[in-house]
Amino acid sequence: MQPILELFLEQLALLKDPSGPSYTDAFGLLERLTEIRGFMLVFDCPEPENIIVSLVSTCVSAARPGKNQAETYNQLENLMAPLLTNILGEAPRASPCKV
Repeated sequence: MQPILELFLEQLALLKDPSGPSYTDAFGLLERLTEIRGFMLVFDCPEPENIIVSLVSTCVSAARPGKNQAETYNQLENLMAPLLTNILGEAPRASPCKV
């Protein structure tokens, strides 16, 4: 399961560039993953913490208001907020991580 989630993360990283050729596909993937709560499968992985940290990092870097137009930022935020809320709400108590 972990390789599939890592592939999703690679594709979601394309959201950083709204003018990029793959942005529409990455946005569609984000919509579907949010809709079906696809990242909840992370808890079936042996080390979900790594995937969760990567997901949060990917979402934060893609949704920075300075990098995207306001409308694009709002669309991303509206999809990423429930995605991250669901994951972080189900996560066991987080232990401190090394950055």
